[in-house]
Amino acid sequence: MSVAVNGAKPNLGREITAVAGIFLALFLLVCLVSYSLPASTFSAPVNSANPAGGGELWTAHGGSANSGSSAQMTGAPNWGGAVGGVIADMVVGFLGINAFLLPLLILMLSLQGFSPAFTTRRLPLVLLGTSGLLLAGSALAGLNGGELWTMFGNTYPRAGFLGDLLAGLGRRVLGGPGSLLFFLTLLIISLMLILEFSPYLFAQRLRVGGKRLWAL
Repeated sequence: MSVAVNGAKPNLGREITAVAGIFLALFLLVCLVSYSLPASTFSAPVNSANPAGGGELWTAHGGSANSGSSAQMTGAPNWGGAVGGVIADMVVGFLGINAFLLPLLILMLSLQGFSPAFTTRRLPLVLLGTSGLLLAGSALAGLNGGELWTMFGNTYPRAGFLGDLLAGLGRRVLGGPGSLLFFLTLLIISLMLILEFSPYLFAQRLRVGGKRLWAL
């Protein structure tokens, strides 16, 4: 018995791309959840320019300057296998705790691919907003300090290489408060591009909701 379906059906190529994107997002999330950096890795400075340690201990390839991958240091294999361990080392080393934004953004974009209303004309704006969100999130984490973050029973650097770089550059050019305002603005603009979020409409809704509460 056939069932009538209202609305246009996305083409096969878009559905295959969406399914592949969902797999990529879930695989990346599994790799990140099972990743852990021992706190002892941060106990010694790498060079005289960073005597306090912190995020600067990360090398360009995402691993520790003192040893190999997290799986090798802890003895616990990554849930994504050897490939997952390498991916997690690279992503976490570069983005820090903001690495968890990547699978969420990929999943959100992939799910939109199943919608017939989704158009690829918005894709450049979404990718631009995604890039801005990762930049702003990493910079804000870097401005907040390079401490460790414990989540899912594992240890992650709060700010990776990108966060340390942007935070240092921002402090030199704009100062601490100026950098904070700049990257918060970038964060809001990025969310506007990704979610088509309107601060004006949000403020209007708050105003209307406030009036209704006041009337009660």
